[in-house]
Amino acid sequence: MGPPELHRLLDQLRAGDTLVVWKRDRLSRSLKDLLTILERVDRTGAKFRSLTEAIDTSGPAGRQKKEIVEAVASGRKTSAEIARLFKIHPATVSRLLAGARRCVSRAP
Repeated sequence: MGPPELHRLLDQLRAGDTLVVWKRDRLSRSLKDLLTILERVDRTGAKFRSLTEAIDTSGPAGRQKKEIVEAVASGRKTSAEIARLFKIHPATVSRLLAGARRCVSRAP
């Protein structure tokens, strides 16, 4: 997962910090690695924000979106289960997952 600079950055994160990136693909080129990084950021009590994408885990909506993508991408839940759990339309889950995949696949 990532270069040594990324590891040093993640090691220095503290509760209340916000990791800000220009685009998500600057952190990781794979959705799996990105989710691992976001989990690590969350465990420290820090937040994540992408300046050019609608991603901000500092508020409840950002955390809920992150949880949805993580649960389906990890295989813990199906899209249908997540839709029922969060009381949202299955198409909303599909859009969130497509947006996450699209952002990761745009990596240069």
